[in-house]
Amino acid sequence: MSISSLKYCCGCKTCSLVCPKQAISFRLGEMGSLTPLIDSNKCIHCGLCDAVCPVKQRPVLPPSDKIYLASSKEAKIKRQSTSGGVFSVFAEWAIDNGWCVCGAAWDGLKVKHLIVYSKNDLFKLKRSKYVQSDLNNVFPVLKSLILSGKNVLFSGTPCQVSAFKNFLGPNIKGGRVLLVDVLCHGVPSQSFFDSCIEHEEKSKGIEILDFSFRSKAKNTPSCFTYIYRKTGSQKKRTRNGFSFQFPFYKAFSSYQFFLEQCYHCEYASPERVGDITLGDGWGCEQVSGFSTTGRKNGCSTVIINSDWGNSFFDEVQEKLTFLPIHSDLIASNNQAYTKCETENEGKRSRIIQDFHANFDLALTKYLSFNRKDLFRASFYENCPKWLLSFASFFCFWRRH
Repeated sequence: MSISSLKYCCGCKTCSLVCPKQAISFRLGEMGSLTPLIDSNKCIHCGLCDAVCPVKQRPVLPPSDKIYLASSKEAKIKRQSTSGGVFSVFAEWAIDNGWCVCGAAWDGLKVKHLIVYSKNDLFKLKRSKYVQSDLNNVFPVLKSLILSGKNVLFSGTPCQVSAFKNFLGPNIKGGRVLLVDVLCHGVPSQSFFDSCIEHEEKSKGIEILDFSFRSKAKNTPSCFTYIYRKTGSQKKRTRNGFSFQFPFYKAFSSYQFFLEQCYHCEYASPERVGDITLGDGWGCEQVSGFSTTGRKNGCSTVIINSDWGNSFFDEVQEKLTFLPIHSDLIASNNQAYTKCETENEGKRSRIIQDFHANFDLALTKYLSFNRKDLFRASFYENCPKWLLSFASFFCFWRRH
């Protein structure tokens, strides 16, 4: 493998799937990132790993002008989704038409890619997961299904979609494949999430059973919900909180705890890798009829990147409320559309050192919240919706 720096590995593990000599393994690196290890005694320099690596091979499509704000017409779907429920509409149509759907799912408190064949299991793929997903060796299974004539909808971060695209190759025959990538700011590791869960359980004397980001339990679009039980009790309880009240969520929002590759990601660009790109509809309050405010609301950004993606969207659009928008609306409200997050190398280096030295102490130092945060969030939570919409429009008008 000739990646200039292995620290830029995104951890998809596709290289290990294609290596004929099983010369590539992975270990946990800083802050739980996956780092490849190459056994030079086994490596035959065949180049197959380079051919599938999404860092080395970036099969992107030209920028698209087919961009929409969209949400499901079904209130139930929007309520169960973190944005506008567009992915759920895609997935339900796919299952109804005999496809299988693969995407990131919660497996307990682990995030893994899962293949779903029934609408009864689609709930597993819903909800945001701000954790690096384990691709779970689904690529060979999906390829076998495609070669047998099965249609597949695959969803993931751009690097994961790129890895799958490289794994399949350009000339695969069989079923059709719809690739859906997401507007991704970056992801922290599963290991870091596990440590934050362990800290929460230890500090509160509880066992956390289920976790949701962007849960719509409050009117604000950034809150969490987890289901837990007290130590020694079987009774399940629910806790709802603002994002900054849970250390991992606050870490994600600070953009200083992502994988190293996320700060050098070339997929944060209008040149997308999927047939369709989905993202949060930030800035939608500036457009009449769309809002992310309130438990029943939600809005998604949809970018159609290929003719195949456009044909698929035509099939499902009757189930959506959607409106064409200009790319400027995304660019001004969602940085992941134009560039990756910037790494403060000095600060991040200190953060990593502190967490390795004493995890609990570092959480208190970097990720505790203050009363001002809680006051502002509580004010926003209880503020009338019309006032929030007016404030959002006013801020947009001032910027332009």
